[in-house]
Amino acid sequence: MTEEVKKTGMSKGCLIALIVTAVLIVLIIVAMITCYAKKDEIMKFGATTLVAGVKQMIAENPIEGIDTAQVNALSDNFVEKLNSEEINPEKFSIFFQRIQNMANDKVIDSIELVEYMDAIVEYYPELESSSEPVEEYDSVFEEYEEVI
Repeated sequence: MTEEVKKTGMSKGCLIALIVTAVLIVLIIVAMITCYAKKDEIMKFGATTLVAGVKQMIAENPIEGIDTAQVNALSDNFVEKLNSEEINPEKFSIFFQRIQNMANDKVIDSIELVEYMDAIVEYYPELESSSEPVEEYDSVFEEYEEVI
């Protein structure tokens, strides 16, 4: 007579799947804790990268009537101030929402650039002196008003 041997416990495949799932859950939890602990640094890095992208787009495609040196100075002052202070999450989210679409289309026009500068000045009103409009801005606004 043959005796039936009953297996007890999980199969090897189920045990491996359970271990892999547990390891993934632990890694996700560690990543979430790390991101939460470093959220200011991550936000600063994102803003710095976006500002650098805007500066690069302006350098590659200068906009007529816009003083690129003034925009670069405002951008540099913004990054310097952002990196030296603690981030206000509400103000930062508003700022980031206003400028994130500029990086998507890879080309900045004069209206987007004025919006970018306004977003920086709205975040740090004390930087308004470094974004004083030059005479050329008036023609940009006039063209925009004519379109509306």
